[in-house]
Amino acid sequence: MKICNLLFIMLIESFAFLVCAQNTENGFKLVKLSSDRFYYEDINTEKYEAPLKDRQGRELSVHAVQYKNQREELISIEKSIFTPEERKQIQKYNSKPIIANVLIEAVSGNVVCVSFSFGPVDDSFKFDTEKLAKYREEIKRNIKFDKISFRRGDVVSGSFYQMLRVFMD
Repeated sequence: MKICNLLFIMLIESFAFLVCAQNTENGFKLVKLSSDRFYYEDINTEKYEAPLKDRQGRELSVHAVQYKNQREELISIEKSIFTPEERKQIQKYNSKPIIANVLIEAVSGNVVCVSFSFGPVDDSFKFDTEKLAKYREEIKRNIKFDKISFRRGDVVSGSFYQMLRVFMD
């Protein structure tokens, strides 16, 4: 009986692994938000998510975020990775904004994870996740949030999200 239970548990775990592995591509977990909206979630998100805390361990919230030339830098990065035809095809689905949801390490201001939300899209929508992964890495390398202020003091640990509109001119 114990062997049968063990085999059953191993079978369930194997199935769960295969299901999860099928939904992961180029460092993204594909999440279907609705019938026509997709979220490409950075697989490292859980590793970096942490509440903002001060020296006494109290949780903080973001008061203000400043960055320079972020829009121009994003467009420049996009144009270096995606062809004009690819950008046009992606922008075709821009009836709602395409969002890069960036996770920022609060102390350094560095972007540590980037996820993308697309939709509404139809069945013809195909996305090159290899290029999207390259875009994610370039955002992490080139976009920096240099002036961040917090309510009730200075942060010593944690991360927070900032949404950026992408694939727009």
